[in-house]
Amino acid sequence: MDIVGGDVPSLVKAFAGKIHFCQFRDHSERWPAGREGPLGKGWVDFPAIVATLQEVGYEGIIHPEHLGKPRHSGEDLLAKAVGYVQHLLSALEVEG
Repeated sequence: MDIVGGDVPSLVKAFAGKIHFCQFRDHSERWPAGREGPLGKGWVDFPAIVATLQEVGYEGIIHPEHLGKPRHSGEDLLAKAVGYVQHLLSALEVEG
């Protein structure tokens, strides 16, 4: 929703109760110029999105996808993405 200019937190609120699966990807700019990359390294406001998902009672899966290309041999972008999402969820638990 973000890559084409959508306000994701507002859309999460609008579709509350109808969201059953979330795919997270980050990017550098709007489509078509944007390039995908590791979560938290682009311009998507994941803290606001995760907070809004929690606010509306979302309890489904958050799946990182399209993480860009590894920068060096052995770099596990999926493990980093999962760690990033876990960090966001943990931060909300501390605040709440």
